[in-house]
Amino acid sequence: RRLGALHAQTVDDTRRSQRRAWLDPLTETHNRFFLDEIRPQLESSEAGGSIVLIDVDGLKRINDQEGHEEGDRAIWTVATAIKKLIRGNDHLIRWGGDEFLVILPGMDEELARRRFYMLPSKIDEVKQSSRAGGKPYTKFLAASVGIHIYSRRVTLDVALSQADRVMYERKRAHRELRGPGGERTP
Repeated sequence: RRLGALHAQTVDDTRRSQRRAWLDPLTETHNRFFLDEIRPQLESSEAGGSIVLIDVDGLKRINDQEGHEEGDRAIWTVATAIKKLIRGNDHLIRWGGDEFLVILPGMDEELARRRFYMLPSKIDEVKQSSRAGGKPYTKFLAASVGIHIYSRRVTLDVALSQADRVMYERKRAHRELRGPGGERTP
């Protein structure tokens, strides 16, 4: 019995450690290690799906002018807004400092585009919610989005590269639209 209890405890500790290793503590989203685990399954799937790359606009300005605590709030706010747009079988991964990768198995690109068109309203919703569970960033906040399909013929790496290109084109367009201060112009 003692050996059985010890084994059960070891299995439980291993699962907890693995979960911690796969999660970003700030946003409670998955990290790149998690993608490494699910990549074979995604790449062999008949259905394919869409990926979405999201970059928080103006995070460097927020960090430089308001401090890293406010920058963390901005990142948390965007992550929480993204969670409002995904289904139970979708995967949200903190891709970099201010970038997120969303994997939408089985979802076509047009539906993904329509869904993530709602991201600005979800960001505003999180900022205004008193029940958000954290401390949202309360000033103007936006994100740039790039979407591309993946399948057996379009690898995740190719899809990521294409989504990244689109995201940075949108980021540049947002910067030009907003001007040097990063805020919306009237």
